[in-house]
Amino acid sequence: MKIIEVDVTDAMRDAAIQRARDYQGPRSYGRPKYPHKFVGFLGEIGVEHVLTKRAIPFVYSNGNPQYDYLILGHTFEVKTQTCDSCPRADFEGNLRDRDYANQVADCYLFVRARGDSATVESYKRLYVIGFCSRHRMLERSSHHGQGEKNYKITFWRGCWSIPYTELSPIDQMRELLEARNESPRRIDTNRPRNSAALADRMVRPADQPLDLRAKRSARSSRARGFSQVEERAVPPTDEEG
Repeated sequence: MKIIEVDVTDAMRDAAIQRARDYQGPRSYGRPKYPHKFVGFLGEIGVEHVLTKRAIPFVYSNGNPQYDYLILGHTFEVKTQTCDSCPRADFEGNLRDRDYANQVADCYLFVRARGDSATVESYKRLYVIGFCSRHRMLERSSHHGQGEKNYKITFWRGCWSIPYTELSPIDQMRELLEARNESPRRIDTNRPRNSAALADRMVRPADQPLDLRAKRSARSSRARGFSQVEERAVPPTDEEG
């Protein structure tokens, strides 16, 4: 797995601030020094930078509550988390329960924004981790309840977590999505979606409990096969700076 590093520029910060102001969402509690959803929009702009560098066409949804991008015929939702160091292979991408039920995108793309959550200037680097389909998110994720602790993390909201080792790298995006487009089960992105019905189908049946211990054991075994050097094989200054 290869994590793509992107150096954050002043222009990227300004664009994220403007996008956050245009969003007109609810006020951000506990983060008065920059606009609500700034980090999420900064992650989106970093993804746009990476896709443009790789000549992968995309269409921004501009506020659609179901997804952020249409990429090669598939809808994508970008999920950005903050961090204070380079993410490791045993980290996880998180999707809140509310978003899991309401944002019925075909795929999820995970990003980390490195900063101290104090000011916009503190965010100097983005890590574009990888992506997965909603089906893979269902099959390979584990659930953390509100207040649950996992290592040094306390989950303040219930969420689904997928190991980074289960994600596909961005450099394989075109190949994987075009292969899905040629499949007989191609997703019709022009057909209106019944989000409630789709979300209901993605919920695990109550009679099929998730064995979290078995999944975490398998996840730890997979993570040991990846090294920090392999993740950062591409220097950010060569292409993404």
